[in-house]
Amino acid sequence: MEAVDGAVGRSIRDAAMFSTAALPAVAWFVFVEMHTAPAGVEFFTPVPFLGFIERVLHPATVAASPAIEMLARALDFVALAGLAAAIVWAISRLLSRVLTPASIAGGLFVLLAAFLAPGDLWSDTYSFARTLTPLLLLCALDGIDEGRGWPAIAMLASDPRIALQMGGQVLKVVRGLTGAG
Repeated sequence: MEAVDGAVGRSIRDAAMFSTAALPAVAWFVFVEMHTAPAGVEFFTPVPFLGFIERVLHPATVAASPAIEMLARALDFVALAGLAAAIVWAISRLLSRVLTPASIAGGLFVLLAAFLAPGDLWSDTYSFARTLTPLLLLCALDGIDEGRGWPAIAMLASDPRIALQMGGQVLKVVRGLTGAG
């Protein structure tokens, strides 16, 4: 029993020592908070999944032809469905008590997704997919490890919408590089 107590005590000491690595970041955040004006942007909400729900109920608009607008909205919903699938995967893994590093980290990113406030972070697919890429990636890796492909497909669900959003810019770059513009 003493060996276990010694190991636990050593683990706690090690954890405390390694947690000091966060001190420079904490000091920097305090410094920035004290020396800059508030951004006026709310990043978190106390209502779980409010940002996600608002995004589903109020899709982003695209200044384009009606056909492109309809395609963009459809691809938005595909991306949101992929995000929802990743959230379901991460929660189901934790509820079934699968406590791997990927499942625990995925669960923590579900908490982030749950409390992200409506607004800029949900303004378009590129924004929420970029912010929640770790969740999507962790779920994909965890799914692959379990022999399940759908979490990886959920991760890829945002790519068509982002491609639509960035496609025009990519074409301009290609035209500029080829001299066809």
